[in-house]
Amino acid sequence: MDQNHRLGFKGFAGRGLRYVAEYQGRWLALAGWQSGVFKCRPRDKWLGWKKREQFRRLHLIANNTRFLLLTERGEVHNLGSCVMAKMLRRLSADWQRTWGHPLELAETFVDPRHFAGTIYRAGNWRAVGQSQGYARSNGRYTARHNIKKERYVYPLRPQACSRLRKRQDDPSWGPQVQRVETSPKQLKSLVQLLAEMADFRRAQGRKHRLEMVLAICILARLAGKVGPLATSRYAQKMTQNQLQTLGA
Repeated sequence: MDQNHRLGFKGFAGRGLRYVAEYQGRWLALAGWQSGVFKCRPRDKWLGWKKREQFRRLHLIANNTRFLLLTERGEVHNLGSCVMAKMLRRLSADWQRTWGHPLELAETFVDPRHFAGTIYRAGNWRAVGQSQGYARSNGRYTARHNIKKERYVYPLRPQACSRLRKRQDDPSWGPQVQRVETSPKQLKSLVQLLAEMADFRRAQGRKHRLEMVLAICILARLAGKVGPLATSRYAQKMTQNQLQTLGA
């Protein structure tokens, strides 16, 4: 992607997924998705959400930041549309498995100087307007580049727009929680394995042994908990026997 896409590729901002489309072992296309952009006037106006909902729910939007076909023009008919359709059908479920929550909306920018947005239009994406020609710099949209890009959106679920702007969170947005059964023997084995790691932390502020903290993080992630707050809540619900076995 870095070698062949006109924008290159260095990494994602926030959460992301990488896709490879292949046929009989041959790579045909590459795509990258990352967290939705912080704000975009055409998208936000189309959704009709207020700021209090907007900043709480940006994680429910995925931005298609890169899409690259590796074949010669016309070599595989409708390849771009086919790959995009297959990604959209699985994108929310893949995001759920990777990041612990589903998606409601897909979005992308198209630079009209270079592309016509044919793949997105053919796939029933909706054009909602043009960006203002600013880039984000130091956390604020202050770097003006004067390149107004076409903005496209695609609802991944029925009634996605109305759900994103309503006051109450949808129950389906929560993480998939699964019960993780562990025996004392397994917990001790996990701690012993993690104890082999060198403690990279500074001495100041250490309150718990590294292997115990990492063990709780691993158990929380296996249970579908994502992020420090969810991990903390998971730890609070562990039994005293479990915590003692881990050395807490």
